[in-house]
Amino acid sequence: MAKDRIESINRRPATLVINTVPDQVDVRIRAAGAPASEPPAVTGQAPNNFSVARGRWVVQVAKPNHAPQETTIDVEVAETKPLFFKLDPIPAHLEIDTIPPNATLYVNGNRARNPYHQDVPPGRYELIAEATDYHERTEELVLGPGERRRLTGEHAFGLTYVQRSGRPELIAASGLLGAFVGAGAVAAGIGVALDKPSGDASYVGLVIGGGISGAVAGAVLANGVLPS
Repeated sequence: MAKDRIESINRRPATLVINTVPDQVDVRIRAAGAPASEPPAVTGQAPNNFSVARGRWVVQVAKPNHAPQETTIDVEVAETKPLFFKLDPIPAHLEIDTIPPNATLYVNGNRARNPYHQDVPPGRYELIAEATDYHERTEELVLGPGERRRLTGEHAFGLTYVQRSGRPELIAASGLLGAFVGAGAVAAGIGVALDKPSGDASYVGLVIGGGISGAVAGAVLANGVLPS
């Protein structure tokens, strides 16, 4: 009778109370030392309670897009043992290079090192870059677990240059300089070749024409050279 009683007691299962964050986590419980190819003794989803016999067990928890966890635990007859697992999402990876390279970079409102290459938690990100003589740029993106996003090379986080000197003013200045050069060149050439006084009407007309031609040439040249 005593032997039967002992066997009956030893058959009383232990209880593993498994709680997880997040929920709906897959649970696999196998005997310690059992071959990996052998099916687990207990499976299910947590949070939940799982009944196991007395002994040593390996508890594995996993959820898609989260890093799995594993622990080994010893339980006695009819023992209730709580377990808690917090599964972290698989990190994403974000790489950012800016144009110009010395731009000030902010990631979710916090100033970040530029260039920015590191693992980050999945989620929504706001990127802001600013630099002297460049328009500020803001962009939002969403990164999933394990996703790798590269804003580098030809896809770098580029800023638009601000033309501070004024393109119209530079073209006008180039045209004015061309007018002076053209008028001066015509005046010098005609004065030497024809030996006419500066007050002669034809002389003045030719000088004015040279100035106009020089102005047009200077403006055309500047229009092709100056950045937009």
